[in-house]
Amino acid sequence: MKDFFFIFAALCTVICSAQSNEADLRSIPLSGTVNVREIDTDFFPSLINYEIPSPGGDSYRDYLTSIKRKMQPSGVGNFQKTPEEEIPIIQESFEVLDLANAGTPNDNDLSISNDGKMIVVINSLIQMWDVSGETQELLGNFSLQAFSSLLGEYALAFDPKTAYDPIADRFVITFLNDYDSFGSRIVMAFSKTNDPMGEWNLYEIPGNPLDNDKWSDYPMICFTQNELFLTMNLLIDEPGISWQLGFHETIIWQIDKISGYLGEDLDTRLHSGVVFYDEKPVRNLIPVKGGSGLKGPNQYFLSNRNFDIANDSIFLIEVTGLLDDPETEVKVDVLVADQDYGVPPFGKQDGDRELDTNDGRILGAFLEDERIHFVSNSYEPNTGLCAIYHGTINNIDSNPSLTAAFISDDTRHLAYPNLSYSGQLSGDDQAIINFLYSGPDDYAGNASVFYNDGNYSPIEVLKDGEYFIGSFGSSYSRWGDYTGSQTKYNEPGVVYTVGSWSRQIGSGSLPLISGKARSWVSALASPFTDFTGISSLKKKEELKLYPNPTVDRFVLQFKMESSSYATIKLYDQRGSIVTILTRHKIKQGLNEFSFDTRDLIKGIYLIKVETEAGVISQKQLIVR
Repeated sequence: MKDFFFIFAALCTVICSAQSNEADLRSIPLSGTVNVREIDTDFFPSLINYEIPSPGGDSYRDYLTSIKRKMQPSGVGNFQKTPEEEIPIIQESFEVLDLANAGTPNDNDLSISNDGKMIVVINSLIQMWDVSGETQELLGNFSLQAFSSLLGEYALAFDPKTAYDPIADRFVITFLNDYDSFGSRIVMAFSKTNDPMGEWNLYEIPGNPLDNDKWSDYPMICFTQNELFLTMNLLIDEPGISWQLGFHETIIWQIDKISGYLGEDLDTRLHSGVVFYDEKPVRNLIPVKGGSGLKGPNQYFLSNRNFDIANDSIFLIEVTGLLDDPETEVKVDVLVADQDYGVPPFGKQDGDRELDTNDGRILGAFLEDERIHFVSNSYEPNTGLCAIYHGTINNIDSNPSLTAAFISDDTRHLAYPNLSYSGQLSGDDQAIINFLYSGPDDYAGNASVFYNDGNYSPIEVLKDGEYFIGSFGSSYSRWGDYTGSQTKYNEPGVVYTVGSWSRQIGSGSLPLISGKARSWVSALASPFTDFTGISSLKKKEELKLYPNPTVDRFVLQFKMESSSYATIKLYDQRGSIVTILTRHKIKQGLNEFSFDTRDLIKGIYLIKVETEAGVISQKQLIVR
């Protein structure tokens, strides 16, 4: 039963006052630089734990198991089963990562650049791909331990995440080390160029930043136009601590991304002791990424009551400014949905074997046109199966309102969703939602749906499973913690996803056959995608800016499809226009424009080339 607070909250949106703590500004030195092309020794270490949770135990998973065993369908809920939209278009789809040594569960994430360089990460592995051509080319395959070997002992590296910055044309990778307050560290790696096979600047962010016997778990990252945000759960480092007492608080690291690209001391601001509601800490913050492009300077986050059997409260957190702004504060609000979510039940596999669906935390979110879309695992009360809870927050900047619906199936469990914006025009209310599925008559695979203005397509299977996941004779297996999804920023309507599927390993007599979780990448497009427009936009995005950074003069090269009047504008890092550099009729083909920077203040700027049709090219530049 919900407490009185949440019954009252169902009548209105309750808003907490902003919480401001004294700015905890920290400068983190560069730990070293790694050139991945020079990694020549790699043992690909892996540790797999097959422990089955005990419903009467004290661990986090023991508690979840006790909840899931008691669940029964309630016969109420908003059951989504009337598809009205066309399915996503599969542009390409292929297997990545040899997971024989990748560990378990199968946690997937990816990032992809405008020119088709892609990074895929899982548990303990990193792979670099080039998907710009007719076929996919594997560029490199590395363990997290080899990638970070210059930092010392990282044998317990886990939970990798990656993201792409389309403004700076750079990548970031982050992952964790160790499960105690002594060894807990966060690796933050910034690519020095747009080549993921080149050099990376490595930093070590403390996993026990408050020196209070805590360790950092469950990293989530997100770029804004100016910064990088990292959220972490701080957990108590004491033996025998139950799941109820083990969580301390969620913290937010606000990071100057440019200092990371340059290999300078990493400027950061730590927000701690502020993400609370009703004097209780809010856990598992998911940063809300930009839809069609990066947003900012403000950054939103979402959370929920991820352990509750039924709840309708969604927490909306906002960091209101840049890290060096003394007025920056953290706001914590609560919104009330028109549909309950809840802890998901165990998923089923063929042969009456179970898959762990974890809790009901939010796993993906994006912001576009003052609207946030988000997804999580949930209990579907009509069927008793695991389903996707899809929430929409409208009017984010004025009077937010929250609606939700289930994406579900009559016989299959759907779990571990993510989503990205798939619209092409301003105001499009569209998304591609990817997730995992399994059922009593299905092996574990991955799939997607297309969402358009309140309507959902039929489920499109991206990769069917071949065999049950887990060791022979086992009835319980880990399934995952997250899947990856990113909009291809220079191809409106296109989304790249990565999720797991069960691959049959071995052949012959039954004891020799087993199933392993493998990773599958798909490039998906909205059924409304204008592929002619994509081809045209690719040509227009061919923009070069050099030297970057510079101290005196920039040179800008770009292509025009046809002769047209164009304006080249310079913006500061807050998005305010500094100057109009030129207005001129620019000829078709390759053009070069240069300008002197000695009168500019040192810092980060954005240069845009605009025609009557809109922005055709933009790049971030750095004046030193």
